[in-house]
Amino acid sequence: MRQRGKPDNRRDFFRIKDRGLIEYVLYDNIAPGFEQFFRHPVYFELINELQALDVEFQHMLSHIPDSERTAAALIKILNKKIDLIARTVTMVETNISDDSIQEMDISEGGMAFCTSTELKVGQKMAIKFTAVPAYLSIASLAEVISCDSIAYEDEDSGHSSRFQVRVNFVDMDEHQRQLIARYILKIQQQARRRELAKN
Repeated sequence: MRQRGKPDNRRDFFRIKDRGLIEYVLYDNIAPGFEQFFRHPVYFELINELQALDVEFQHMLSHIPDSERTAAALIKILNKKIDLIARTVTMVETNISDDSIQEMDISEGGMAFCTSTELKVGQKMAIKFTAVPAYLSIASLAEVISCDSIAYEDEDSGHSSRFQVRVNFVDMDEHQRQLIARYILKIQQQARRRELAKN
């Protein structure tokens, strides 16, 4: 079965294939809080603030002239420390096992992933994904734009129903969107370096 809604914005953003943990909660009218995705809700605010600082540091770096190498180096060191703290908190707060990790497509505008539950086009959700092994954690509201049935064979029970779901992010914080953009660029650069190494 295929469900199609309004056209998505896949062509407007670069996309990458990645792996990670995906958690989501469906809702109709009142959006749930993202704190429910964390064992210690206060850590959600901490990660959010650390990610915002990360984006601010990157913005500052882009405005430092080449002549100020010492200042640029200092900001890079501080930024690495903030990134390390954010990753560590994410690792502590996220229960990730090999069985829970799945493939996903990510862009600034949305993502695609597989689920055992068929979702209706237009269904709203609060979603959190944690990329592995980077431990980049992003939480946003989203809306289902398509849901396609796919062939899937379970090792234990044989054939089973699986669905590929595509969602658009809704009202995502700008600093989280920038984090996704930087992460996508980083993954693309790593892929190019691997290709160059092969040649």
